[in-house]
Amino acid sequence: MNNSLIQKLNSLRIKSLAKEQIMSYEDLPVTFSFNLPILETELFELIKFFNGLLPEDYNFFLKYSNGCTLFNGNDLGGLEFLGYDKIIDENTFQRNNYGEDWDTNVIIFCTCLGEGNFIGFRNLGLNKYEIIDCYHEELPCDWVAIGDSLYEFMEKFIDTKGKNYWLFG
Repeated sequence: MNNSLIQKLNSLRIKSLAKEQIMSYEDLPVTFSFNLPILETELFELIKFFNGLLPEDYNFFLKYSNGCTLFNGNDLGGLEFLGYDKIIDENTFQRNNYGEDWDTNVIIFCTCLGEGNFIGFRNLGLNKYEIIDCYHEELPCDWVAIGDSLYEFMEKFIDTKGKNYWLFG
């Protein structure tokens, strides 16, 4: 993970542990939670489950925190980055839900709290991916790219104080 993102996450973690009040872009109080780093055995299972398609960026993030919740506004806003305990279940559910419309190059890694929407990776091959907005009312083939770097996506979300900036242009 890049140093800038680590510093921002560490700052949020420290403020959260100190029970310091943090406000969202809407000037509402929000909370943060971070899990312990992923175990090597769990990471190996994830890599195997996703046939090696889980981006290295997310593998590194999981070594920092095996999932986390950023800018949680009473489950009505914010993002939950899925860890080992949820990412397999969510992707299995979505594959079954969409059936033959499912895109096997997609991995859902994040839940938009209060919306029922998700954020995912679309594998482009050659260790490249794009970040996609998995809007639940559309088919996976219609999900649009909103970025090409996990770190930039997370930093921009933090910098905008929890705003779903990709929806507001």
